[in-house]
Amino acid sequence: MFVLLLYRLNDIYLVFVEFNLDNDYWAKGPNVLNDMLVVLLRFRQNRIGIAGDISKMYNAIKLSVPDQHTHRFLWRDLDASRKPDHYVLKTVTFGDRPSGTIATVALGMTAEMSKDIYPEAAEMILRNSYVDDIINSVDNNDQARKVMEDTEKLLAKGGFTIKHWIVTGKQSDQWNGLHISNEPKEKILGMIWQPRDDMFTFQAKINFSSKRRGIHIDKDLQQTQIDDIPLILTRRMVLSQVASIYDPLGLACPFVLTAKLLLRSFCKTDGGNGGWDEPIADAMRQKWIEFFKGVFQLESIQFPRCIKPEAAYKNPVLVVFSDGSSVAYGACAYIRWQIGPETYEANLIIAKNRIAPTKQLSIPRLELCGAVIASRIREKIVKEMDFNFIRIIHVVDSTIVRAQIQRESYGFGTFVATRIAEIQSKTEPSDWWWVQGEQNPADLTTRATDPTALVMESVWQKGPDFLRLPIEQWPIRQDYSESSQLPDAVGITMSFEHEEKSRDIVPDVSDIDLNRFSNVSKMLRVTSIILDIAKHRSFKGAANRISAGNIQRAEMIWIKHIQKSLPKDSLVRYRRLGVQTNSDGIITVGQRMQEWMKRTWNQTEFILLPNSHPFIKLIVASFHSEDHSGVDTTLAKLRSRYWIPGVRRIIKLVKKRCIICRKREKKIVGQQMGMLPIERLQPAPAFYYCAVDLFGPFMIRDTVKKRTHGKAYGVLFNCVTTRAVYVDLAEGYDTSSFIMTLRRFVTVRGYPRKMISDSGSQLVAAGKELQQVVHKWDWEPIKSFGKCKGMDWVTTKSADAPWENGVSESLVKSVKKSLEVAIGTSVMTFSELQTVLFEVSNLLNERPIGTKNSDPTEGSYLCPNDLLLGRSSIRVPNGNFNENSNYKLRWKFIQQVVQNFWKKWTRDFFPTLIIRQKWHTKQRNVKVGDLVIVQDSNIVRGRWKMAQIVEANAGRDGFVRDVILRYKNVSQGVSYNGCEDQTIRRSVHRLVVILPVEEQLKD
Repeated sequence: MFVLLLYRLNDIYLVFVEFNLDNDYWAKGPNVLNDMLVVLLRFRQNRIGIAGDISKMYNAIKLSVPDQHTHRFLWRDLDASRKPDHYVLKTVTFGDRPSGTIATVALGMTAEMSKDIYPEAAEMILRNSYVDDIINSVDNNDQARKVMEDTEKLLAKGGFTIKHWIVTGKQSDQWNGLHISNEPKEKILGMIWQPRDDMFTFQAKINFSSKRRGIHIDKDLQQTQIDDIPLILTRRMVLSQVASIYDPLGLACPFVLTAKLLLRSFCKTDGGNGGWDEPIADAMRQKWIEFFKGVFQLESIQFPRCIKPEAAYKNPVLVVFSDGSSVAYGACAYIRWQIGPETYEANLIIAKNRIAPTKQLSIPRLELCGAVIASRIREKIVKEMDFNFIRIIHVVDSTIVRAQIQRESYGFGTFVATRIAEIQSKTEPSDWWWVQGEQNPADLTTRATDPTALVMESVWQKGPDFLRLPIEQWPIRQDYSESSQLPDAVGITMSFEHEEKSRDIVPDVSDIDLNRFSNVSKMLRVTSIILDIAKHRSFKGAANRISAGNIQRAEMIWIKHIQKSLPKDSLVRYRRLGVQTNSDGIITVGQRMQEWMKRTWNQTEFILLPNSHPFIKLIVASFHSEDHSGVDTTLAKLRSRYWIPGVRRIIKLVKKRCIICRKREKKIVGQQMGMLPIERLQPAPAFYYCAVDLFGPFMIRDTVKKRTHGKAYGVLFNCVTTRAVYVDLAEGYDTSSFIMTLRRFVTVRGYPRKMISDSGSQLVAAGKELQQVVHKWDWEPIKSFGKCKGMDWVTTKSADAPWENGVSESLVKSVKKSLEVAIGTSVMTFSELQTVLFEVSNLLNERPIGTKNSDPTEGSYLCPNDLLLGRSSIRVPNGNFNENSNYKLRWKFIQQVVQNFWKKWTRDFFPTLIIRQKWHTKQRNVKVGDLVIVQDSNIVRGRWKMAQIVEANAGRDGFVRDVILRYKNVSQGVSYNGCEDQTIRRSVHRLVVILPVEEQLKD
């Protein structure tokens, strides 16, 4: 959040102050509101409608004292010279993110506390409230007065008050003591209600003027002003007007469909590439003007709030119609009451429609989508409304859709099967009937309709004429033939072999695609369903008759089918196994050991199977998935039932592709060791290319106060070319202390051309405590230090990859070993420990680098001091020194020392760089899309991240060693629905590939 401060002296200054509010961290809370559509449906149930508005609902809820202080504000009374007064908000305020949830929960708890005293009022609040609106419908005025009075008493116990009530009919003396609104029109959950006439209506609000603070600056247009709308209309302008038509019950959905189709026509005319603020064509503009005129016609149409006639008796019948066309599909529901002997009345309760997708679908498919909407409407009405329906009838005008609903869903393709399954889960197939298209009112939901077709006594509001007749006289029927050919039906090929004894029907399983199954159990269940369908010659109920016997029979059929692919000379090829055919026609082996097998395996033979059939992989995967054991264990369990020559190769393949095994084994990807950077190979002055690393911390004591202890951190600088070392001590854990150490280094050794380090908290030698310290550093001044002197600061790419700065890591280990020998567990002062580190630096600079030459004529071994001091040791050099030597000879001597060093470096040290110490083998390059788990060094084993590679960076040799990963944050208290993905950079030596992208594409 930003605060803008204005200071007016000689000039105006804009100061932005950034800070965080508690509101930014508060959770919004779960959705505890009632379904608004359900509340409106119950509002239409009974003769008397009542609605109450809670006054200042949020401010009726008090905050605890600690929460009050999170709502502080200051007030100077517009006087900048006085000290501000401190105030706190003592109640929940509108701006709090969880305020809506808190208010709803508080209202519900208030109702629960008085549920035993005011049961009807409590139920009304719990079931029929939405935010601060409480709406309900009752049978008579006495019942309405009682529930309103009880509600006010109940709410008073929780500190809530009702602003006013709205009741059906005109205001009269019977409402004395209650504050009843006398407005002719009221807005109830967004809908316009005329309580005197008890009618719903719509309000035309056409306004193209600009807004100021969310309010149009000009008045809404009148009907006579429609022709004077702006000459230029844009998509944004017409969409805002369509959005102002609020119709949650779908009462005007046939008319609103006109606007939906006009909006979609924009995409057809310009391919969806037009801008929202571009002018629309003149022809399209005229169509929109006609639509806006229709909005004013809609304003004069009324819909009864109460759908139950006064003379109604007995329980009602629910009739749901559905239809579909090339442009839209939808459904509408009517509740039919008996109001006299063979006299009936029906009223529209709810309707829904949707425009057809731009991808053209067949009319039967669209009509099926309309049937899905009808089933959802039926479920909502039956579950949420208080009516007890004596019968529920679904009506369509498509024989195809009705026939599809009568069949099992698995007899169709995915699109149809999914929708039929949903319909059958919500309705009974016997509830669906067929009617002629001209008698289906749902046809209005599928085509653009003029508002005049929606008037009070129209077919749309009252339903077709036959709803006012006894059901026996309705022109609906249920003719259905199972042999009829339906679109989208999946053909199942069956060959029927009638055996003389059993007369069983044996389907040809060769048409079943085994590549669509991932396990043998599912494949056998599908096969058993097909067997049942073939046996009963019907799809109905086949999925409910799966039994162990059917599964076993399906397995035997598959085994016989697979054994057909055995070589024709199998009797000769496998004669040593004792091949024979048992009484069931199954080829088996192992008759020589029948007695032993009977006592050990409870069987007398092994089933012989070829290793080339896809069924074998499913069997092997089934045995392997039991415990994901090794190849030998899986082979042993497999041979308890089957004998499959050469199956070991298949077991290895299944185990290799098993995702669970890959996770358990966690085989690191790795890659061949990369090419050395040019800095490691190019002769240069000492510390010209330098790397830095931290280690520690070390306990130190104060020089004066002996008992006062502190912490210091070792800093190691090393030349990546000559392997020379400079070790110093940082006095503190802040950025300035490290820069002071860096300044001491460059004073002694000069500014390097390039300084290499790990980035931030990923320093290789950093333990947990040191990582926390370095993480707080401000790296900008560190990286900018020395730029004016020509020094560049370079950080390694991947995090948690110490080998990328391995030259420093190995030397840090050497320093630590030397310190263990030198000081052990002693606690030293800062200067004492710094002295020890300087001496350790010299010891490391005296160490030999490269191979030691055995030829005595080549001189001593090569060490970094040869270049730093001109000699290997810090001892005083022996010999006669000529103080009168000229400068030219001295210069030549220095040049000779340097040349001898690089000669030895090339001869003794450079060959050691050729050898790769590890990672010798070339591996597969990881690719974008690979699924991996990340082996971070500082995470609990078994809690590794699952991630996907989104970027693979190849090195100079074409091998990928550095990648960017994307993963979900699943930390406790952080993961939530909609949580954004995190990205990290890692080395391939930290990755375990679980599923390569090639296998994903193949699957």
